[in-house]
Amino acid sequence: MDRAGGPAERRCCLSYLKECIRLVINFYTGRSKQTDNKAERKAQQGMVFTMQIKFPFDLSKPITGEASIEINRPIQDVFSYIGEHFFDNYPKWSVGVVEFEPLDGREVFIGAKAKQKRKDNGEEVESIFEITDYQPVVKLTFKGLTEPYQHSYLLESNDQKQPTRLTFRFELLEIEVFMRPFEKLIRAAIEDGAENTVENIKNLIAIEND
Repeated sequence: MDRAGGPAERRCCLSYLKECIRLVINFYTGRSKQTDNKAERKAQQGMVFTMQIKFPFDLSKPITGEASIEINRPIQDVFSYIGEHFFDNYPKWSVGVVEFEPLDGREVFIGAKAKQKRKDNGEEVESIFEITDYQPVVKLTFKGLTEPYQHSYLLESNDQKQPTRLTFRFELLEIEVFMRPFEKLIRAAIEDGAENTVENIKNLIAIEND
């Protein structure tokens, strides 16, 4: 059960806010029958209207959340689990994945693609992603090709000794304009998910090395 203010409650709140904002936008963009009729009459009279909207926020800025954790294993072992065997282990730590298929074999390299189907809040979403950065024992990044997201796994260690610091970063690269005012709420939900991800990876590595 999610704690008060946890991911499930945030998603519910987010869905409610989204519907409310849709109603407001529908009203102010003239989607009511009366406004549509006025626009049609003026268009018939040969009148042309243009409207420029300036928003008080950056529409192109991604929403990012991350979490870090220390794992009591050498950095080579941690990267072996996350990077070298990514296509085998990713569905284990990403618990929302219900179907997963590497599209270029199981070797990990820049340009390798995979297809996944995730189930979140009762809905299934399918996407294809591509590995865009692969630096052994340091970094693995993949980016959605059909959905606007990016995952990065960053590893640090002091002189190749234990522990290894793992940072997982999730970036939502695009968002609908009417959700921008709720950026803080969205980021909080992303950070909750990032914390779950690093905890899952740490626990799985510990189990494999018992």
